[in-house]
Amino acid sequence: MAGTQKKALVGLSMFQFFPVIQDDLAGYAAAEDAISVPWVAQMDVSDDTSENKFYGDDNVYLDMVSWNGKKLTITFHEFSLENYADFGFGSYDKTTGTLAYEPQSSNKEYAVTFRQMRADGSYMMTKAYNFVVSQIQETGAQTRSDAKNLNDVKVIGTIGRRRIDNAVMDVRDTAAPPEAGDLAWLDEVESVTR
Repeated sequence: MAGTQKKALVGLSMFQFFPVIQDDLAGYAAAEDAISVPWVAQMDVSDDTSENKFYGDDNVYLDMVSWNGKKLTITFHEFSLENYADFGFGSYDKTTGTLAYEPQSSNKEYAVTFRQMRADGSYMMTKAYNFVVSQIQETGAQTRSDAKNLNDVKVIGTIGRRRIDNAVMDVRDTAAPPEAGDLAWLDEVESVTR
């Protein structure tokens, strides 16, 4: 079709992590201040599912697939020592600039927001309500400053359901180009109560 807008996703940016302060049957709330991690390079997404097949008369009677979550691997070019502590991998002393690293995650929960640019200049914006960080992976180190690869850091976790209403995420499109205030939707995670 001639003249149609191209909606292919061609970019990824503006990752913000809002610590979840309540996620139970009584309500959901996230902190107002977000942890912003700049220079996102890539995000890999896969569904975490389990399957149970039940047989009868030598055939499949029922094939049940359960959705357990959405696994994200988010690659960042930069990741500060303070970010390690923010995500539960140790404690950071601002006075000395020292991270007391802890390799076992404390499985902190976050609401995560980000945007993906479309080919027409608009954005697809996403708010996920229950992202549990399980691992931080470093890609290694290289000695030469003219190396062809960066020493990226990967944040790995799973998006699950919000407990009060089973919501997973909300996704919204902006205008092309975005209108004033469109992207502000990513700067706040709304509370939910019964």
